[in-house]
Amino acid sequence: MDVTCPDQKASIRDDRLTAYDRTDDRRRIGNRVHTVGEDFAAEAPLLRPLPPDRFETGRLLTPRVDRYARVMVRQSTYSMPARFIGHQLRVLLRADELVVFDRRREIAARPLDGEGFNYRRVGSLSRDGNACADDRGGAVGSGQYPHPRHPCLSRARHQH
Repeated sequence: MDVTCPDQKASIRDDRLTAYDRTDDRRRIGNRVHTVGEDFAAEAPLLRPLPPDRFETGRLLTPRVDRYARVMVRQSTYSMPARFIGHQLRVLLRADELVVFDRRREIAARPLDGEGFNYRRVGSLSRDGNACADDRGGAVGSGQYPHPRHPCLSRARHQH
């Protein structure tokens, strides 16, 4: 079980990204004379600032909920509430979260942890019977699912 706090994970991720940036700055494309970092240093003064108004950076997808109450988003399967079987939902896929909408109403949201699991739960099934609370005090059926190896879930597996 991972005991690293989110702040430590963010710090580790930032350190890795900084290392990748340094490596990429030294890279040469083809037979060019200048490195990527040297070209960027020459072009940086010509870049304009970002616009002041916020804009959505996520990708909007429209998957259909299959007969098993699941949607496929970028090779990952997420379960949905059973009442949406057969419906086409709007999914906003951001770098760090997945948000699901039925028309304009948000029905589920889930942070993406990037740990490589393929089957995720986003919403709760009405007959799924999970009343287990996660570490944040939310119920498993609330759309805030704990990690698949969470002790509460492993207890439930051993009971059945």
